[in-house]
Amino acid sequence: VEVVRAEKYTLFTLDDSTGCVQCLLWQPVAAAFTSKFVSKEASLAFEVAEERYVASRARVRLGAQLSVQGRVTMFQGDLQIKCSALQEHEDPNAETEHRLDTARLHRSIY
Repeated sequence: VEVVRAEKYTLFTLDDSTGCVQCLLWQPVAAAFTSKFVSKEASLAFEVAEERYVASRARVRLGAQLSVQGRVTMFQGDLQIKCSALQEHEDPNAETEHRLDTARLHRSIY
């Protein structure tokens, strides 16, 4: 529905046919991976996190079929997902399967 690419984050709106929710993908900050002593492991962890961010950011585009994992938070009175993982669906039937699953769950649970 919407994709906003800023310098330090990517904000996008996800529509799963039951409603829309904003998702936030933060760019890793080097300070989060280091302490007073910069270790080789911390530097490597930052590089891996940066590569994951760049790859995930590239998957976020209008019309893409995505699954996200993250923490649900409230921001300015609205639900928002702070993404920790993002996966793109290659299967053209993924959206149809999701809609059928949603309808089945609605009938049997809700």
